[in-house]
Amino acid sequence: MGAPAGARVVVLDGGMTQNGLSRSELGLPLNWQAGKAGAGVGSADYTSYQKTFTGKGERPLSPVHLSATRALDDSIAISWIRRTRTGGDSWEGAEVPLGEALESYMVEIRQGGVLKRSLSASSGSVSYTAAMQLEDFGGPASSFDVWVCQLSEVYGRGVPAVAHFEA
Repeated sequence: MGAPAGARVVVLDGGMTQNGLSRSELGLPLNWQAGKAGAGVGSADYTSYQKTFTGKGERPLSPVHLSATRALDDSIAISWIRRTRTGGDSWEGAEVPLGEALESYMVEIRQGGVLKRSLSASSGSVSYTAAMQLEDFGGPASSFDVWVCQLSEVYGRGVPAVAHFEA
């Protein structure tokens, strides 16, 4: 890749590091200064700015491949595959590393944006029983949205995966 002559570029040579903030500093407005290598702080080559870091990089990613299958007893098996923020680049493992202290998910059943039921899961599947559907819809659910998000002890609720199902 190239840039036109005279273009300003930043060369990333592996010298970049994370900012080293402690957990207690997340959410606080912090004052930062950045400048040209070798330039003195306060020189025209430096700029000052305020930045509040939220820890968003620790937020769990949304699961993928949501599916729902109705069984003969009218229960609906809802399943998904987790993703990871850490160590998931290998093609050799059957599944990606968890990346969290515990495997935990929140599953929400919604219709027309209205929350009908929240379920918890400790693996990549959950059962939406016929009894639950009777309570939520008055009978077997025929159309609903499923929201699945991984939970993190450090960050909280991750990015939801959302799918619509006609069961």
